[in-house]
Amino acid sequence: MSVCSLCHRPFDDDNESFFGSCPYCGNTDSIYEYARPKEPEKERVFEVMDFGGRHVFSMRARLVYPSQEDWGLFLDFNSRWGYIDSEGRIVIPPIFDDAHSFSEGFARISIDGKDGFIDRSGKVVNSAAPDAADVLSDPIGRGEEDLAFVQDLSSKKFSLRNRQGQLITPPIFILYQGFSEGLAAVSVEEDHPQTRYGYIDECGRMVIPQTLCYRAVIVGRRREIYMHDSRFKCGRAPFWCEVLWGYIDATGRVAIAPQFDTAEIYSEGLACVSKSQRYGFVDVDGKIFVPLQFLEARNFENGLALVQFEDNKWGAINRESDVVIPPTFTYEPRIGSGFVCGRID
Repeated sequence: MSVCSLCHRPFDDDNESFFGSCPYCGNTDSIYEYARPKEPEKERVFEVMDFGGRHVFSMRARLVYPSQEDWGLFLDFNSRWGYIDSEGRIVIPPIFDDAHSFSEGFARISIDGKDGFIDRSGKVVNSAAPDAADVLSDPIGRGEEDLAFVQDLSSKKFSLRNRQGQLITPPIFILYQGFSEGLAAVSVEEDHPQTRYGYIDECGRMVIPQTLCYRAVIVGRRREIYMHDSRFKCGRAPFWCEVLWGYIDATGRVAIAPQFDTAEIYSEGLACVSKSQRYGFVDVDGKIFVPLQFLEARNFENGLALVQFEDNKWGAINRESDVVIPPTFTYEPRIGSGFVCGRID
């Protein structure tokens, strides 16, 4: 079983080294957290804490995604999705094959093989199958410039379109990542052993040439794409150079020389990096902000960063490196709006 690092949903694959795209959101991030053999079904206990480390509620389920500002999601032991409120009460029972968070009073769901939308009463209000218009309205693959990459069914390549569906570029991209800070990582090449990518602007112009490398790997008889999250944040984007990671600026120049074993995009002014299997955080100048001392770490969200301590349990720190949630969770938890949720069994 693998779990997507972007939408955090589990999916089955037939190979533990699977590096394809997430079947739910299409994410091609390099981190599939984390390919593990399938576990036998057993009772899982999720603990939900606030940002002060105080208990909010516990719940038994396969997965729990709480939210303070809106209803959260949970997956029951029959692999059906439902909704809970901020106190853990079930507000819509688990009947959906797939489900997404509510936005403006509606949530996208799938039930009995049909896609549609529900309102907050759980009533299906639209059961039409998704088409190109749905792709354009879906935030996955779309950036802050309100543009979308849409796949051409014949060539299997992607074009860039605006909100109205008007063509900006022909279908030439074999790989893309959503726009961020006015730029999107794309590739138009297919046959390099270390395929190259560059960045386009919102007009579709290649403003950073295809000189940056990502890797293509062979999984069984399949050729799968392995591309790290390369979005620009805080004017920086991670890039890979042979064996080490560094950062470029929005002109494509090296801003922080390759020196890290891993490097994530910036979030809240800091980026998670690692050396010698120890994780910490650097600022936009590449200076160590939080010492590289943790077994694992994730980027800051809402002022907190998830970190794994020496006892292999997960907790959270703030920007001052203070431990605000002690090592409690046996698996990597998830940060919501005001909550941290993870397994404690």
